[in-house]
Amino acid sequence: MSVEPIRKQVTVPASMDDAFAVFTQKIGSWWPHETHSIGEAHTETVIIEGHEGGRLYEVVDDGTEHDWGAVLLWDPPRQVTLSWRFTGVDGVFTEVDVTFEPTDEGTVVNLEHRHWERIGEKAAELRARYHDGWDPVMARFVAAFG
Repeated sequence: MSVEPIRKQVTVPASMDDAFAVFTQKIGSWWPHETHSIGEAHTETVIIEGHEGGRLYEVVDDGTEHDWGAVLLWDPPRQVTLSWRFTGVDGVFTEVDVTFEPTDEGTVVNLEHRHWERIGEKAAELRARYHDGWDPVMARFVAAFG
């Protein structure tokens, strides 16, 4: 079974270096954790550790950490690929691949969320939810430059 990846594209008025840094190192400042995290309003930050094998996780207000995935590829300022864990689907990870390309307007950021087939019978349902869910995430990322 093959499931079409989710693809999103935005352009930000920043260099590739700055766009990459905001997406990765400053993700905790713009990620909509109130709606897109395990701890929701209790989430204080989201962290991507900047190296292959690094963790992707959130920290909630009592200090608890919730793992979301790991860094599979770290190639600043061109690309970061993350494994992506789903709450309620143990041991199954999809991938989120983000690339950064220079343009006259700044940097084009392409996000591809792929490997939905790994989830099995819940793949179509979760993909549909995430397809719309990435829109406010990417809007918040763009707004971080504004």
